[in-house]
Amino acid sequence: MNSPARFFFFCLYFFGLAAPICPPTGPVLPPPAIPSRLELNLTSILDTISKDASVEWDAKSTSFSITVTSKNSTIFAYHHTAAQKNASGTDIITGDTIYRIASVTKVLTVLAVLLEPRIRLGDPIGQYLPAFTQGQWQNVTVRMLCSQISGVQKNVGVGQKSSAHLL
Repeated sequence: MNSPARFFFFCLYFFGLAAPICPPTGPVLPPPAIPSRLELNLTSILDTISKDASVEWDAKSTSFSITVTSKNSTIFAYHHTAAQKNASGTDIITGDTIYRIASVTKVLTVLAVLLEPRIRLGDPIGQYLPAFTQGQWQNVTVRMLCSQISGVQKNVGVGQKSSAHLL
């Protein structure tokens, strides 16, 4: 693997290790000073990786976007459109492209719940969703939903107009 690809995967590995020691969210720290050459360096590295056939994954068939943001602005954005596309895919990847991120939304939803001081993990879900106050749902807590142990089966309610059929 060439050095830009190694650097990119090293950064991904390093950030994975750093995640458990991240500071609290919110305006605890001053905004970081972003070097002006950051965008040029990252763009160059990502261009090299996405054109290099020897990397661990095939960028010819994998489109991706990387965006680094702060509270006030977008610091860096990179969008790669794969040369090989499927029939239902998009023609060009932009900042407005919608990705199917599937189960990643669970992590983001749990983070939102944890950051919301008005929601307590031990509360029954019926306190927030009145349609779920009776029957099999009356003892299900927010914690159970966040832990994926509520008993709600996969794709329950997908495509339904309301949740009343679940009661």
